[in-house]
Amino acid sequence: MIAQPVDVHQDHEAGGPLRRTWWIISLYAALALLVIPIFPHLPSANEFSRWSLTAAIVERRSFEISPEIALLGDRIIDVAMLDGNLYSNKAPGGSLAAVPAYLLARTLVGPPNRDNLRETVTAMRLCICTLPLLALCIWFALHARRAGIATERIAFAIAIMLFGTPLCAYGMLLFSHALTAVALFGAWLLLFGEGFLGEGRCPPRSEERRVGKECRSRWSPYH
Repeated sequence: MIAQPVDVHQDHEAGGPLRRTWWIISLYAALALLVIPIFPHLPSANEFSRWSLTAAIVERRSFEISPEIALLGDRIIDVAMLDGNLYSNKAPGGSLAAVPAYLLARTLVGPPNRDNLRETVTAMRLCICTLPLLALCIWFALHARRAGIATERIAFAIAIMLFGTPLCAYGMLLFSHALTAVALFGAWLLLFGEGFLGEGRCPPRSEERRVGKECRSRWSPYH
């Protein structure tokens, strides 16, 4: 029951169209800047596998990450071995997208070592996790408002998204979920348009069934 058209002009007079939403997004942004859950003495296998790939691309123009993994000890298990070489077992898109942030951090802290891991990983996380999640929330709020959804419902949806779903953690960790969410929402808008955010304007049931059947047929061999 999120969709509920409202009088836009009346809402403007009530004190600003999306003020609560901006406060909620700002609160999460401040929290994401203050919380830095990176511990070099106990590295996260998922995050540091991505960091290793970015570092290898920048430092050695390679996808092979053995030297970078050596900096972290033997705790990183999210790797794949081929012909005696180690590679990240993560999709490379996030690591490639994080290259500019890594380069910026490197100019300040120098080449990678155990003493500056927190700085480089945090820069990468802010670039490909926190900022995309904040952009997703702003994008969603603006499109929802344009579709005529009540501002209090938009604020509620954003609050649940940021503080009541796994995105709360994914925006503060070097994972690719937030970046994927942005891509999926953008794809959804391209396919259906923002009109489907409003009440009574959902895709036809036949289209939903067709998409569901297609997904099942594609994914069933993996389950």
